[in-house]
Amino acid sequence: MRRYQRGGHWNHPFLCREAHWRVQEADIVTPRYRAALEAAAAAEQNTQPPPAEMALVADDSGIGSLHAHDEKDPTHAIAATTRMRTIAIKSGVLAVLSHFYGLSKECPYAFLEEFCRYCGIQPVPAGSTSEDYRLKVIPFVLKDDAGVWLSRLPEGSIRTWAVFRMIFLDCFFPASMTSALKRKITEARQEYYEPLGQYWDMFQGLLQACPNHKMKEKEIYSVFYSGLTVDSKNDLNLAAHGDFSKTPFSQAKNILERLIEAKRSYETSRGQYRRGAVHVAEARNDEKLEARFEQMEKKLLEA
Repeated sequence: MRRYQRGGHWNHPFLCREAHWRVQEADIVTPRYRAALEAAAAAEQNTQPPPAEMALVADDSGIGSLHAHDEKDPTHAIAATTRMRTIAIKSGVLAVLSHFYGLSKECPYAFLEEFCRYCGIQPVPAGSTSEDYRLKVIPFVLKDDAGVWLSRLPEGSIRTWAVFRMIFLDCFFPASMTSALKRKITEARQEYYEPLGQYWDMFQGLLQACPNHKMKEKEIYSVFYSGLTVDSKNDLNLAAHGDFSKTPFSQAKNILERLIEAKRSYETSRGQYRRGAVHVAEARNDEKLEARFEQMEKKLLEA
């Protein structure tokens, strides 16, 4: 028997050399592979979330911390641009500007008109515009409900004055308010004893209260004429030497304006005459009272 058969097939010289080579190769590769496994395991541990016990230890504050105040700065709906940051607001400006509170009795159109008029005369640095000035100042003049409304808008949602004006009017001057005010305009009627000039002023006030009525000038005069009393319409027919409603618009407009001015002059002079007559009558009554008191004093002294 050959020597390599004594220990079985593992004693074969070729197999022994191959096994020895593999062992040597294993002795060289294993440490590298082990190091790679350890590095991969360490990286995997870093990416995995910590266990529940560790999370509790990391944030071991009391349950009252759930109601703690937020430490972040409040958000702003108006996006601050570079042009706005260069604008300086003087303290006296905020003291002069009117505030808007979001009340039903306030007129958003009138507020914006006055606000824009005042901001338009303020100096702005080079590269900035009056619109940038408005956007920087407007948060300081919105108070109460209006201020709360602005603070609840998404952060950075307002970048131009046109966008602010649109959403501001949509909130504080909705379509329902426009419809109600326009209905007052179309349904306006002159009272029987109401002077023509006074009714015209009242009608103009309704138009100013609803700037977005979108009625053309001819329609406005037509609605005004429809609400006049029979006597006022007769006066206009006499002034037009015919049917006032069929007179060309340019002429009818001049006739109406001249009649209103004439009525105002007449009513003013008549009122002054009445007030003068009242003062004369009061003076005469005072003289009569003084005479009666003098007579009573004489009688008392003689008694």
